Amino acid sequence: MAAPITVNGEVVGFLGVDNPRRHTDALLLLSVAASTCYSELATERMMHEKLEQTNRALVDRMKIIQSMSEIYASAYYIDLFIGQFT
Repeated sequence: MAAPITVNGEVVGFLGVDNPRRHTDALLLLSVAASTCYSELATERMMHEKLEQTNRALVDRMKIIQSMSEIYASAYYIDLFIGQFT
């Protein structure tokens, strides 16, 4: 038996089990498990994408710092929102 995993009414996958009980509670539990699995996978994917964006931003900053270090003796990064520099 397979329960569809849907997002905004669109089927994005299935969660299947072998030899399920044909009881309504078992089917409801399977549906909840399918939704939970999708939710966790979507959260992981979003966190991974955010981590990749942060990594790209850090690489870009490092390139800028490296190019500036050839010209300047000191460089500071100032965060105007929190009033700190590093």
